Amino acid sequence: MEVIIDTLVICGCLVFGGSVIKRLLCSRPWETLPDDVMEMVVSHLSVRDRIRLSSVCKSWNTVPMRRDIPSAPHQLPWLILPQCCRKSLSFYDLYDGKVGKLDLPEPLQGGWFEGSSKGWMIMVMEKDLDSTMFLVNPISGALHQLPSLSTVPSFQNFVETTRWKRYGASRFSYWLVLSTSDITSEQCMIAAFFGDAETLCLCRPGDTSWSIFEVLDANEVIMDLLFSSGKLYALVLSHDKEGFMSAPRTLSCGGHAVELYLVYDIMPRFSDQNEVYGDYIVQLKASLDSHLIESATNGEIYLIHQMQDKFMKLYDDENPEDCGGGGQGEGGGNEEDDYIEGRDDDNDEHDNLEDNEDGGDDIHDMDDDNDSANEEHDNLEDNEDGGDGITRVEEEDRDLNVYLRTSAFYVYKLHPKKKKIVSARCLEDQLLFLSGAGHVSLPAREINKLEGNCIYFATNNHSTLHQREYINRELGIFNLGDRRVKRSFPSVRVSVRTRLSWFNPIL
Repeated sequence: MEVIIDTLVICGCLVFGGSVIKRLLCSRPWETLPDDVMEMVVSHLSVRDRIRLSSVCKSWNTVPMRRDIPSAPHQLPWLILPQCCRKSLSFYDLYDGKVGKLDLPEPLQGGWFEGSSKGWMIMVMEKDLDSTMFLVNPISGALHQLPSLSTVPSFQNFVETTRWKRYGASRFSYWLVLSTSDITSEQCMIAAFFGDAETLCLCRPGDTSWSIFEVLDANEVIMDLLFSSGKLYALVLSHDKEGFMSAPRTLSCGGHAVELYLVYDIMPRFSDQNEVYGDYIVQLKASLDSHLIESATNGEIYLIHQMQDKFMKLYDDENPEDCGGGGQGEGGGNEEDDYIEGRDDDNDEHDNLEDNEDGGDDIHDMDDDNDSANEEHDNLEDNEDGGDGITRVEEEDRDLNVYLRTSAFYVYKLHPKKKKIVSARCLEDQLLFLSGAGHVSLPAREINKLEGNCIYFATNNHSTLHQREYINRELGIFNLGDRRVKRSFPSVRVSVRTRLSWFNPIL
């Protein structure tokens, strides 16, 4: 309670001046703080603090949760953790370094989290051909149903594959974005690409089917989608085109039009350098993930390349399922083997294998007071592995026993006049939060605890080598100044059905 009152005093001082707010608090019981005073105070609070404020007493419940009062801008996002409970989601709060819980509305209990966009979570209720996607605001409880996945032509064939049984919708609904957080607006549109990533799909809230658009040439696939200033940008991987943006084309959905720009990704020169560490051949900078994100400071559109090294297991032909360590390679083979298998001897010796260095940061210390006794929400593993390791591969998957590890990021941006992709080198006063299911950009000057020109990444990184659950260590911070990776987050136990995603909560 004292913390809440102190927060009111501090925020009140910003609005009215210290003497006025102190008089208001001292002259009457704090429960009867006038609504107009509360409204001005609340507008300086983050969503997290507004939720806490609303739980103090009944008389404070209404004003902090009013959607017409804007929250303080540029709050830190939450990292949505892999699901281990079908009735709720756990999240990691960067601000205070704690794990919290979000209860799912009853109609979505049993569904799967697929990502987030503009303050809305994307959930899927899997019922084979009757599978349906939803937008849910876990703060307000608002729920909106999207068209059935059965209205996407390729979905029926996908449901008949073994991938559906193993991965569910996570291998079909790759990416979904909203044009605005206000889904009641006439301008609201939802874009997605599914399945083979060759078809663009659009809908509007209330639609009963997805509108399908064939916008690509042969041998082209969509890598990412972004709405910016009401325009839709699709990042495209093409064998014949790269490094430029197409002329706009107009797509119509539900009587509303949107301009589409195809952004043809630039392909870097992949390294052919291989190194051997114990039982692994490591191909440096062998894989690429590409992301589009809008700058929070100037509205420019950035293209981010996430480079990954590929670790490939060497097998003993007489014992192909032996995933244990053997031999000391250059740089310490046993330590890296422990890293790959999810076994950590709590001394970070495995980091000797990389040029990047781990660094501690107090804001990442885990202190889960609420859920420490609840195994359902014990997703963040503080350098411990409670399982039997990551890999036990079937004979048919031996050639797919690989592990991708983030090694660097490269930053580009779209040149609005030349319609080309140009090198940006740095992010200046920005923070980017990237994941395979949701991105956030923030101005670093507004965030006291974090350093600018950095990329916080949470990679949904799995392959067919994994059991249904495995250890993911692909959470970290990349500094574009010194070009180092810090893996100061604890490891995360994930499953092949779940996704990590940054989420920016709204009321």
